[in-house]
Amino acid sequence: MKKAIAITVLTCLFLLISALVFVKYKESANIRLVEKTIQEAQEINANSFMGMEYLEFAGLSEEEAKYFNDDMPGSKVTDDGYVRGYYFKIPKDASDRRLTQININGGDYHVFGIRLGDSVEQASEKLKQRGYKRTKSMEDIYREGILRTRFQKELVIIDLMTEMDSQIIKGISVLTDYP
Repeated sequence: MKKAIAITVLTCLFLLISALVFVKYKESANIRLVEKTIQEAQEINANSFMGMEYLEFAGLSEEEAKYFNDDMPGSKVTDDGYVRGYYFKIPKDASDRRLTQININGGDYHVFGIRLGDSVEQASEKLKQRGYKRTKSMEDIYREGILRTRFQKELVIIDLMTEMDSQIIKGISVLTDYP
């Protein structure tokens, strides 16, 4: 009887310790992924002109941050109005927000030299050379008749928007996935 209780207790301890190790491993893997994403953001910022810096901190005080949430993020717009960015938390439990979404809809802005008016085929080659993988194409759920072609590296997503029957880029978004 004592032997059965001891085996049960040891089994429970083993399972508990295994669960804790797995949780810690998962947390550290997410931290590494976020760190790699921040490194990729530095590459984007150094090799692109978007009118704002991808993953820059919002720099909100705790008081200011209370007025924003995922349903109503802070935002930033270039003076000419062609680029808009949104601040969200990455990771989601972070204390400050970063510019995790940038949308380019006009002007002479570019991401890795990819500009509005370029073909998706040309852009695809540039992104593949930088380690991005094409993940999918889908109709834009917000704008009818717009196709989004998506590429991803780490947590960075680059969406190229075209009209459904065209390969000419009409919009570029740099987004952040969440671990």
